Amino acid sequence: MRRFAFDTVLVALNATDVHRLPFISTVLAEAARRNLGVIAMKTLAGGRMPGTLSVGDALGYVWSLPGVSLAIVGCSSPEEVDENARAAREFATLTDVPMRDLEDRTRGQASSLGYFKRD
Repeated sequence: MRRFAFDTVLVALNATDVHRLPFISTVLAEAARRNLGVIAMKTLAGGRMPGTLSVGDALGYVWSLPGVSLAIVGCSSPEEVDENARAAREFATLTDVPMRDLEDRTRGQASSLGYFKRD
């Protein structure tokens, strides 16, 4: 982001981010300084979220992060498309307390749900 004049940044974000190698405090902070749009990916941790967070909670968390413009969400069935669309229709920005609650609920799975991060 510092070497070229980008308009957006694509970054992996989900509710486990704060627990290990955080992009929220680094990439999102830099994107805000540079007035870049933020495209979130890995919001459902590659399908690993079921049993941890609902689709609505997982997407709501990411959509509530400052600067996130949109989320790319993979779907493998028409039912998943419907579930994602329902989450979008019902979305309301989360306040600080629900955001911390979702982070707490993912704390024990930071490695498996943040599988895309390498030390």
